[in-house]
Amino acid sequence: MGESVTTTAEAPPDARPLARVQSECFCEACGASLYLQPVYRSGEQGPWVVRCAGCGAISAANANIAGRAPWRRRLNMGLLLLWLAVLLGGIVGMFFADWAIVMETWWDAQYSYRNRLGDAEVLEEAREMLVAAALVPLAWGVLLASSVFHWRKLWHVLAAVLLPAGALALAMGLHWDRYGSPAQWPWEHRASLPVAFLTAGLEVLGGVVGVWIGRPVARGLIRVLLPPRARAALAFLWHRDGKTPPRAP
Repeated sequence: MGESVTTTAEAPPDARPLARVQSECFCEACGASLYLQPVYRSGEQGPWVVRCAGCGAISAANANIAGRAPWRRRLNMGLLLLWLAVLLGGIVGMFFADWAIVMETWWDAQYSYRNRLGDAEVLEEAREMLVAAALVPLAWGVLLASSVFHWRKLWHVLAAVLLPAGALALAMGLHWDRYGSPAQWPWEHRASLPVAFLTAGLEVLGGVVGVWIGRPVARGLIRVLLPPRARAALAFLWHRDGKTPPRAP
């Protein structure tokens, strides 16, 4: 990829795109991301060009501001590694958050069974944890769908399903390691096991809903919270779903 070059060539508004930008390139005029922007040929034998969705500037399709200097390439690599670390940390953190919610709700239910369901305070705490079991994965799903936008929807849904399933499997595995097979568990552990399944089910439901509505929610918040010119840097949230991003005035 060469340097970014702003050109006066026109991109035919009614022409079909030849391709889409597949690397992280930036508009030299306003700095907006050109990722997934359509690429056109300027004239019959002209160069391939891409139009910025934010400011409308035309750039050569082989433009890549990030590659203009070695220090910028190193900076980009460092930012990429940081992004990967944050992504992996978020996935691992969400797994243990799911596990903690399952275990806390299961323990509350066990305590309630031992006390013949007479402790209203413990039952109230269990209800609060069940609400958290739905809302925490929902928020995480919105963040996942918005930040890891290059994943297919199926991968988002699998992440939303597998993390709570793995958390429930870990909780049951710890019980198995301590007490043996489920037939050997204390009676209140067996009686409260459906609560653990219910909690994991709510986590799955919240996560799936979160990844399904994630990008629409993110686009709505961007429209409300950011001024029009600042939205151009987040145009990929529109392009990934085949929508037209808002144009800067």
